[in-house]
Amino acid sequence: MAAYRIVLLSPDETGHEERMIECAHDDEAIDKAGWLDHPHAIDLWQQDRHVARFPPSPPPPIPPGGRLRR
Repeated sequence: MAAYRIVLLSPDETGHEERMIECAHDDEAIDKAGWLDHPHAIDLWQQDRHVARFPPSPPPPIPPGGRLRR
């Protein structure tokens, strides 16, 4: 198992929050990181090697009437 670092980026694409995960290989780490929901981009690293970048999650659709329920 290898340690991977998931970096949730801020709007200016600097590191905002980091999470560590243990995975057997890159494909597993990419799959796990790809499920995260974040309004800005996400970077996946293994030590100093950049593995992948995920685009921001799309905003939720605005329902008819134009108001989101809370």
